[in-house]
Amino acid sequence: MKYTKDDTLNVIKLKKSNSGLTSKEIGNLLNLPDYFVRRTCNTNNLYFGHYTPFKSKEILDISIDTHALIIGSLLGDGYISKYKIDSNTSTNKNSKFEIKHGLVQKDYALFKSKLLKKFGLITTVRYESEKEPHRYDGNLIVNNGSIIISSPQNKVFNAYRDLWYPEGIKVIPLNIEISPLSLAIWAMDDGSNSKSGGFYFHSQGFTLKDNERLIKYLNEQYNLFCKIHYIKGKPIIYVRRESKKLLFFVINKFICKSMQYKFVY
Repeated sequence: MKYTKDDTLNVIKLKKSNSGLTSKEIGNLLNLPDYFVRRTCNTNNLYFGHYTPFKSKEILDISIDTHALIIGSLLGDGYISKYKIDSNTSTNKNSKFEIKHGLVQKDYALFKSKLLKKFGLITTVRYESEKEPHRYDGNLIVNNGSIIISSPQNKVFNAYRDLWYPEGIKVIPLNIEISPLSLAIWAMDDGSNSKSGGFYFHSQGFTLKDNERLIKYLNEQYNLFCKIHYIKGKPIIYVRRESKKLLFFVINKFICKSMQYKFVY
């Protein structure tokens, strides 16, 4: 199997920023074999030992389904906090995974929390109030607090942070894989029907290049025909009407009851 220059660079970046990760853990996150990770690191004088700069619990075991939910949320409303490394103090902080929704989507947020628990990741739930009302689906919301679902801080999330926020701004990783569960979470987070009969992914938080990469992936992996539309000058993904039925077929079994209104013809 041939490996790309990007594979090598991603391994080096993760190793340099997360010296506590093993070669197997790096390989799992990048979908690369252990021997390639070790060979790449050894070639670049990056060696694996037992030292970790983080004074935290052992690395969490992230299941395939948990990973899929995290990826879907990062495509949508999810966030990975920034970590801090300082081996000379006791204030080291690992990253954590968070999801924030308005109270009008409380059922959906709790649905995610229950799924994560089922998949093996226990989260905490907290509520925040907001002073100013806002609009949701065109309606003015007065009870406009937020519900926030948070994972524990753990070094496993530092690797997600490095992949998704290499310069501090969320981007689409080059090696992204979007499973049907990931696609469903993304659609529930950021999806909406269009008046022309298609379906929108409101992906304007990403660059045009990132959106084009996502469109290419959706076409190659799921045979979905998409194109770029713009809202206020920012790119979003439009799933064409002829692909909408296929999209719904792929994600249907994962859809939360409170979100089913988004997936009607």
